[in-house]
Amino acid sequence: MSGAANNDGGAHVDDKLEPLYESLSQDGALGTFEAFDETLNTLTKSDIANAHHVALRQMAYEVLHSPDFIRLVN
Repeated sequence: MSGAANNDGGAHVDDKLEPLYESLSQDGALGTFEAFDETLNTLTKSDIANAHHVALRQMAYEVLHSPDFIRLVN
């Protein structure tokens, strides 16, 4: 995930993202979200946006809450 830190981190932004990271950062790269309104009987579809940020947050959460990491801290 060096692409996120080195290219998309906010404090330092490079002109070019790594191809894989760039493809994951595109809206819709991980699919679409669908919501059905029963009152209007309509289905709304929208691209999943910023999924790369969600994935990074989840990975960080899992590392920080892992038993091995907690043992290192203690």
